[in-house]
Amino acid sequence: MLGAAGGEVTGFSALATTNEGSQYLVDAGLFQGRGQGVDPRNRDFGNNDLGTVKAVFITHAHVDHTGRLPLLDKLYHYKGPVYMTPPTLPLTRMLLNNSCDLSGGQLYSHENVDRILDRVVMMPYNREINVDGISAVFRDARHILGSASLEMQEKGRKGEKIVFSGDIGNSFSRLARFAKPITSADLLVTEATYGDEIHPKSDPKVVIKEAVDYVDKTKGTIVIAAFALEKTQNLLDTLKEMRENGQLGNIPVILDGQMNIEATDTYKNYIGLLSDAIQGQKNPFNFSKFLRTYTSEDSRAIDHYRGPKIIIAGSGMMTGGRIMRHAYNYLPDPKSVFLFVGYPGENTLARDILEGKKEVMVGNYVVDVEAKVMRTGAFSSHADKEQIGNFIGSIAGIRAVIVTHGKNKARNELANNIVTEHGIGKVYVPDLNKEMDLREN
Repeated sequence: MLGAAGGEVTGFSALATTNEGSQYLVDAGLFQGRGQGVDPRNRDFGNNDLGTVKAVFITHAHVDHTGRLPLLDKLYHYKGPVYMTPPTLPLTRMLLNNSCDLSGGQLYSHENVDRILDRVVMMPYNREINVDGISAVFRDARHILGSASLEMQEKGRKGEKIVFSGDIGNSFSRLARFAKPITSADLLVTEATYGDEIHPKSDPKVVIKEAVDYVDKTKGTIVIAAFALEKTQNLLDTLKEMRENGQLGNIPVILDGQMNIEATDTYKNYIGLLSDAIQGQKNPFNFSKFLRTYTSEDSRAIDHYRGPKIIIAGSGMMTGGRIMRHAYNYLPDPKSVFLFVGYPGENTLARDILEGKKEVMVGNYVVDVEAKVMRTGAFSSHADKEQIGNFIGSIAGIRAVIVTHGKNKARNELANNIVTEHGIGKVYVPDLNKEMDLREN
């Protein structure tokens, strides 16, 4: 395991070696948080030489699964194929270029991004990929647009099927379409982000309406730190419904940021991969008094708007982007609300605020937290403990499981559940750069 091991929910990457010695890389994620641009783990893949990797498979576009991908060009001049689903390519290009900008080019250049993405082979769901000594298939994971679980099988008599879950989607998502479950595997590598939690079944509109009522009285601002992928689109779909039902009044909704806007346009371009409810809308993700701010000048002009408003901006963990300026402006304002809708990673500004700190660092400035702080978990795009169990329970024949991509408490609780509820005796909870021999003796 080259990432998302040892109790972290970031940096997922796995190197799979066949019985014949061929190697395949599954994801190449960035370790996220403050200082990610100088984090030494983001400068390579440990002591592993990936120069002979036969192929790379990307489960989805999130930076914690793609953010080290350009290093394959920078360090190894990789010339093999990189497989991903069609919508994953434009989303990955957008996120990698943004990651390059945020790190000031410390990790890799835009040229490295372009060259590695020139290696991409786009593969639709459920179409068999044959490369060297293996076959592979992407299955819809229902996490974000284009997300996949990966089935990989070595050809030949001893070839076993291994499934990499990728990030498993929340089955209550308003955006995801129905997908058939994976039915068989010998080995499973599963995420455990919420392996010890059950998502609240509460309606997020209740929390949003409480925030709206608050700023309607105070004439303040609702600031929502939202990831560009899935969170922003789920929010817009919900806010559209609330607008049509009269629950937002005349409060404008401002989507602030080129990346959030570009991601939403990509969702529209691949609307056939979204739910029937979204496909049935005449103009999804758009409604009255909805504004987009493309440029920095447009973003700064938001401050001159008098009266209550809703601002949606990235990044979701508040590690960079336009949300930082809004944090500086509105965190000290007791009339305003900061509403969190995503997972707050360790060592991030979002985590500091949600943990109740009254003074936080916004860039190089100490800022008082006087705004009302609210949170809803109803927009999570990750499966919870119960849904991960359902995913595992649908797969017959599993003889061993590797539990990754979660805090140790979540991983250990999920591992125990896999043993007790699914009767699988071999369950591993590996550390970073841990090598495991999963061949049958």
